[in-house]
Amino acid sequence: MDTQFGNEGKQSKNFFAKLSDPAIHGRYVGISPLNAMRGCSLAECKVGFEVDANGIRLDSAVECADGPVPFVISFPASWIFHMRNWGVYHCLSIRQNAESKLAQLVIDFTKVKAEGFEVDANMTLGEGMPAHLGVFFRQEKVDHDEGLLERLYDFCRSAAGLEDEMLAEEMKAPAVSSYLLPLDSVQAALIMATGDEAKRVETLNAAAHNLWTGDEAEIECRLRIIALGLIDSSPAVQKKALSSFVIGGRVVGGVEMVSRFLGQDIILMNCDVLSEAVHAAVCLLYEACRHNRRVSYLIKEFGAIDPLRIRESCSGMVTPEQFEAIEGAARISPQRRFSFAHQLSLRAALEKVSHRLENSERHQAILDRCLRGLADHPMP
Repeated sequence: MDTQFGNEGKQSKNFFAKLSDPAIHGRYVGISPLNAMRGCSLAECKVGFEVDANGIRLDSAVECADGPVPFVISFPASWIFHMRNWGVYHCLSIRQNAESKLAQLVIDFTKVKAEGFEVDANMTLGEGMPAHLGVFFRQEKVDHDEGLLERLYDFCRSAAGLEDEMLAEEMKAPAVSSYLLPLDSVQAALIMATGDEAKRVETLNAAAHNLWTGDEAEIECRLRIIALGLIDSSPAVQKKALSSFVIGGRVVGGVEMVSRFLGQDIILMNCDVLSEAVHAAVCLLYEACRHNRRVSYLIKEFGAIDPLRIRESCSGMVTPEQFEAIEGAARISPQRRFSFAHQLSLRAALEKVSHRLENSERHQAILDRCLRGLADHPMP
């Protein structure tokens, strides 16, 4: 059964929606079909927004250890535009950022009568695969009919075939918390000590795969295997170990390991290995700089980084930029919370390398990478 309300009973589409139009102003509340079909509770599926001539205010939340902390994202009029050639005319779009011409969300205000519901608005993902994010009624309609949202929630679940028994079975399945490859730490350590080069590289691949998605114990276990690769006699194995921190292994546990590695006599080091070490340091520095920039911004704006304290200080109303920083700082795992000390350590390691290589023509490309990384990722 189709949950995209909009295939029948539409009013005429021969006009464009305008933010200044009082006819679309007001508060809208509804249900997220995606969340409902995933088996989320009614409370978790409720969505809402408000629109007037000044912009759109969207209900949202930041997930924290103690549960979601609600916020309202205030998108000013400059963020709202009509995305032409989209196929729906009576809609308003929210930009992906203040300067973007692309939409992150599209709200269609075409009134629809379908499946026994009179829907006042639909929300769709602006880019990528089409995704139906919300079915909305005006607030006054929900106030008048208290069971309206619950009936819509039940309809979306039944459309996905989520009967209560099926949902109960799904909830028994263990949630996927990480995307690590299986690794026997004892066997892995044995291979790193006695296996041939190909086996050692293969083991490091398994240890580093999606490293950041693991919990503290899993990451620590895999970092110990990667550390064995850093002291290996084979340049190929050392390069593989260092590459762990370039993409899926950008974790704080890598900062000390890479900094210490770069503290060796680098002039005698294999050029390819040194290049990979510098690349790993710059990647980790990028993550540290990005996180610390968010932290500095939140402290400047709110005097705190904790979402609950921020909500208290601003009554829950935030700008898009503020919400992005709050969400980014709150959702990451401890192994992704780079400190200013981490950033300083990586910068010190790169500065030492750059000073050591400044008169070496053989290492010019590596020196340039060091200097570019330092320039691109300053302290906040």
